[in-house]
Amino acid sequence: MMVGVRQEGDILWVRPYGPRLDAAVTPAFKTAVSNAITEAPRVTIINATSLNFVDSTGLGAIVGVMKQMRSDGTLAIVGASPNFARLLAMTGLDQVFRLFRDMGQAEAALLKRAG
Repeated sequence: MMVGVRQEGDILWVRPYGPRLDAAVTPAFKTAVSNAITEAPRVTIINATSLNFVDSTGLGAIVGVMKQMRSDGTLAIVGASPNFARLLAMTGLDQVFRLFRDMGQAEAALLKRAG
């Protein structure tokens, strides 16, 4: 799995490229994110628009990203598929993460707060 990750100050941008975040690709995801973090981010935005399937291992990897953030941080998931959004709701993680339809909505809500 290809994962685009960049950190700009206290903002971490993560974009997994591929249809799945599961046990087969989670190690690559975790490594890419860990290697990119230079300081604990306050805002992490995960662009999930290419993900069609996320399993419990993938959810665990996303929770792991949250654990690398500042304690007052916000983790946002953008463009979750209906199945992914349902999984987040079933696990209660939709109450932990901020969910947005698109990047514009996420940036408007989160970036002014991060600056």
